[in-house]
Amino acid sequence: MSFGSGGKDGPIMARASHGSTASLSNLTSQKSTAPPEENPFPIVTYRHLLSAGSLTPSNPLRVIAHCDVDAAYAQFEAQRLGIDSFAIPLAVQQWSGLIAIGYKAREFGINRHCDITKAKELCPDIMAVHVQTIAPGDSEPGYHANPKPETHKVSLDPYRRESRKILATFKATCPLGQVEKASIDESYFDLTLEVRKLILHNYPHLKRPPETAKGMDEPLPTPPLIEWDNCGELMPIKRLDEDGAPMQNEDEFVPSQEHQLINPTWTDVALAHGAVLMTKVRKAVLEQNGYSTSAGIASNKTLAKLCSGYRKPNNQTTLLPRAVPAFLRDLPVGKIRFLGGKLGKEIGDLWDAITVGDLWSVPLESMQAHFGPEAAWVHAVLRGIDHSPVSARIANKTMLASKNLRPVIKRRDEAYGWLDTLSTELVARLREVWEDEHEASKIDDPKAKSTILPTLWPKFLVLRFIRVRGGPRSRQSAFPYVDNLNKNDVLKVAERLWNEACDEMRLGMKPIMGNGADAQPVEIVTIALGFSGLERAEVGQKTIEGFFGGGSSANKRKRVEEEKEVKDDIANAIEEADENVLRWKCDECGEQIKQHISEITESISPVKEQQAETEDFFDDENPFDNIPAMKEGESDAKANAQHRLDIQIQDHKDWHFAVNLSKQAWPEEERSVSTSSSPQVNRSTPTSSSTQSKKVKKPKKGSLQSFFAKQQSSQQ
Repeated sequence: MSFGSGGKDGPIMARASHGSTASLSNLTSQKSTAPPEENPFPIVTYRHLLSAGSLTPSNPLRVIAHCDVDAAYAQFEAQRLGIDSFAIPLAVQQWSGLIAIGYKAREFGINRHCDITKAKELCPDIMAVHVQTIAPGDSEPGYHANPKPETHKVSLDPYRRESRKILATFKATCPLGQVEKASIDESYFDLTLEVRKLILHNYPHLKRPPETAKGMDEPLPTPPLIEWDNCGELMPIKRLDEDGAPMQNEDEFVPSQEHQLINPTWTDVALAHGAVLMTKVRKAVLEQNGYSTSAGIASNKTLAKLCSGYRKPNNQTTLLPRAVPAFLRDLPVGKIRFLGGKLGKEIGDLWDAITVGDLWSVPLESMQAHFGPEAAWVHAVLRGIDHSPVSARIANKTMLASKNLRPVIKRRDEAYGWLDTLSTELVARLREVWEDEHEASKIDDPKAKSTILPTLWPKFLVLRFIRVRGGPRSRQSAFPYVDNLNKNDVLKVAERLWNEACDEMRLGMKPIMGNGADAQPVEIVTIALGFSGLERAEVGQKTIEGFFGGGSSANKRKRVEEEKEVKDDIANAIEEADENVLRWKCDECGEQIKQHISEITESISPVKEQQAETEDFFDDENPFDNIPAMKEGESDAKANAQHRLDIQIQDHKDWHFAVNLSKQAWPEEERSVSTSSSPQVNRSTPTSSSTQSKKVKKPKKGSLQSFFAKQQSSQQ
């Protein structure tokens, strides 16, 4: 079986992300102290392939990819300058540090730990390009000579612009795939639907289950052999014994141009089809956007991210289930998503473990005895089990510009210049969105007017700042619609909010924080402005004024009605909270999902990486991501309930999405085999009811539990 063209000449992009993970007890039946199973999916049925209701994270035909632009910022700048960062040593500079190093520059030993002085010592000919900055008085970001952090503000807008172009290419190349942007330079793909469609195209005899008593539950026939000549790299396959040690005289098997993958499973077949699709995606990015990428293809997000960097740059690697045990065995614990910081260090120190394999002998019960039920996620992910969904993100409803201050602000007037700079950046970013959407509209309609209209407008302007002693604070104000938006429109509101905040905290006045000799002045270390509640004009409106408060009386009445609906929604939300119940209603079918806050889940997974894990990642888009949870007083029970509700919502949306696949993958008369299940069938949460009621030992207090508590809060 041949899978088309590709191999090492394609591109790639993306980075890691977040999500929910199911409890170990419902993911695998293996022993608690065993290494990963070589074949976790021994039986694959027609239901796994044809049923819309089977579109769950535990489906053996699930295919997840992670795509990462190779040294993204270096490639972005190289394209702007018309040079090749793979032939000329190039690095991207921010102040005296380096945030991206081209692959040619890496040959000289330059890495992210080098400053610009050290880099020039290692490579005198290196081309160092400083990122865009905004200088005092600028109307838009630009490339300035010798910018200083005391006077300039960094702008990553050019990189965000290229990222949006790449993301558009991703979505256009895989229209049925879910694409989750993890950062400026990386994304996750859920290729399961695209793979199902491709399998049914290549093997049409699988469109109908056999007429037997088992029907849809009949196992699929013997899988075909797989020619791995056009699917990129394959992670080496080594055998381990039941204790997780390498088997003697066991040679690695790596299929090549001359080899077929012997004894394949249907999971292998699905992953091979995913490799073909990612080759197509990477080739499209290279041809349309001009960027080399690298990718990993596996059965979940954790494994896909891990293997995407295996053969960088400009390559892709597929990880089959039988290769997972040997791959994870000698992997440092800190390489696993979310285990790269204090969390992984505490686990490693407790059991004197350095590698993932060192922790396989630790029973689940032991982990939970130390850290509570959340440890089930850790125990599972150490065995390559991760049910985190790939969630296509809705368009951002916020836009933030921030500045870490050097020196700190101690007087009211010291902030005015920075507010001017932040206002400039916010307006530039909003106008950039308008321009991008205008260009997109011209592609759809070549006769479209040339005038660029504001297609997106914020409801509020938010001022946020962090104090040395006292933590973060914020204030916001309604932001009215104005013609010809410029920075002064933003600055006027921002200065009012700042003056109100200064009056409240007595900035620059006699200290009131502390008593006597302990009294300390207020000092501001970070300041930010943001648009929130970004709304889009309705289709067909000629101008945006009517939508955002101006225009005819009919539009004003509509606005009043919308505001009343918002107030009603808030009132309902308060009422529901009083009833101790979280609710969600599907807009498509009207089904309502409820979750009692008092219920206890056994599955909490981290939702955001706190630190960059790959060498070429840097993004200061939201410096508040690392601030401790700002929702004071929120209970763990509510966070757990919301987590469980999110899982059910995602599962419900998956069902609707799968129905769309059934309408495209095979003719109407053959569709009955996949639509016999109702929306209520096979859409239970990954954690079983028996697991919910199971009593667990009360967790001890410690940094691991604290880590999960913060992640729960941030997810809210």
